[in-house]
Order: sequence, then C-alpha cells, then structure tokens
Amino acid sequence: MAETGIELALGLLRTHPETAAAVLEALPTESAAAVLEEVPPNIGAPVTARMLPSPASRCLLSMAPAAAAAIISAMPPAAAAPLIRAWPLQRRDPLLAMLQHRTAIAIRLLLGFPGTSVGAWMDPEPPLLPDTGDAGAALDRLRTEARDLERVAFVVDREQQLRGRVRTAALLRAHPGTPLHPLIEPAVVTLQARGDLLGYRDDPGWASGDPLPVIARDGRVIGLLRHSDLARGLAAARRPGEGVFGEPALNLADGYWLGIARLLEGLIGMIPAGSPAGRDLLATDARP
Repeated sequence: MAETGIELALGLLRTHPETAAAVLEALPTESAAAVLEEVPPNIGAPVTARMLPSPASRCLLSMAPAAAAAIISAMPPAAAAPLIRAWPLQRRDPLLAMLQHRTAIAIRLLLGFPGTSVGAWMDPEPPLLPDTGDAGAALDRLRTEARDLERVAFVVDREQQLRGRVRTAALLRAHPGTPLHPLIEPAVVTLQARGDLLGYRDDPGWASGDPLPVIARDGRVIGLLRHSDLARGLAAARRPGEGVFGEPALNLADGYWLGIARLLEGLIGMIPAGSPAGRDLLATDARP
C-alpha cells in the first residue's frame, strides 16, 4: 500500500507540477522540504520552480545542502537565482561551490542585479547566433545550446551587439546552405537589464508571445526574458498574503484541480521519509 502511494505521489508531482507546487506552499516548510528531499531532483526541480519564490527559498534552505544543490542544478539558472538571493552568504556560497562551474557563474551573474530588475529574472544563457553563416549551422547551434527551442533566436555580431532575430520556423524551412542574413528580421523591442520589471509589464512587445532580448548598458545582448519569467518576478515583488497559492494561474477553486491537490497532499504524507524501500523506489523512478 505504501509503495502504491509513493508511485501515485510521484506521478502527480511529475504530471501536475503546478498543483504540486501550490500544495507544497501550503505545507509547513519542514514538511515540504522533506518531500523534496525524498523525490528525485528531475521531479522535484520543476515543482520547486513553480512555487512562489519565498516558500521555495525557505524549503531549499531547510534541506540538506547536497539535496538543495541537486534541486538547484536541475533548474534553469533564471529560476534558481531568485530562490537563493536572500540566503545568508555563509549558506549561499557553499551551495554555489557545489554546482557545475557554468551553472554557478550564470547564477552569480543574475544575483548581481537588483531583485526587481529585468536582469534578475532573465535567462542568462540564451543561444545567440552569429550574423554570418547559414541556416544549417544556425540550427546545429540551437540544437546544441538551447534548453528549449524558442520561436525566435537572436542574432549578434562579434561584439555581441544585437543585429536582429531569426524565426526558428524559417530556419527549419530553409535549405541548410541558405545564408542566414536574408532570414534576419529587425528586433524592434529590447529590454534594459537594469530596467524595472514593472515598467515592462504592459510593453506591446509581449503581444507576439516571443521572448525579448535583454541588453546591457554597452549594448551587448546578455540574456532574454520570457513573459512567464516577467510574471514570476512581478509575483515575487507583491506583498505577501494575497492568497494561499499566489498566482491566479495556480488557483485551485476548480473542482478538478482541488481534487487533484487534496489527493496529492494525502499521498505526500504516505512517503516514508528515510525508508530504505521508499528510497529504492524513488531511485528507480529517477531514470530519465
């Protein structure tokens, strides 16, 4: 019976991370941290990334350092950085030292920006395309470097200055040997890295649904901001107490989602913390 409960809990954590995030937010910090320590990082990280930053940060801070580092390592830097921003340095620095060098550098870059700025919430590792080359080389770069294939990719020169953007669909339709230059469109809207998130909330650039490039003071492209990251940053800046589960998108008033949440909350309590059988089952479930 216990193993069945574990399997169901893991299945719900994996398939309904938004609902699981809301449930964990409603639990005491120690209980939520215990759940995240028990589940594999590839399951726990998407749930943690969907929690509001404050409860997620408290959760990670309550976890064993190695377990917290495993969760952070499985998250995009843009999602991880806000969660450790308020940590004391004596906890934050050792955790960063446990991460891969590239991940640690990306997170440190994000932590250097004010918490309500665009730079604090951007993706600091977008795949940028050189303004030379062809469609085939551009697609190869995107396949190698991109976490997810966006609708557009941004094009820069050798000084990292923005030269425009290319639609992924255009790259896929083009012959691999087609020069990239004719496929480049103007990138009309740009965001300043130190600009305030609230100032960009109603920018018409979001109408396309595409991410927007983030520019440093010297004009270099240093990241991109998705509308979902803008929403997370604005939610984090709001006063606490506006709702148990935060964003309206996580509202569980609908009967179906409320049922899922209650079922998940009950099943979470069945995970035997520290149980060898439970750990073996969770380790088996961690296969990619």
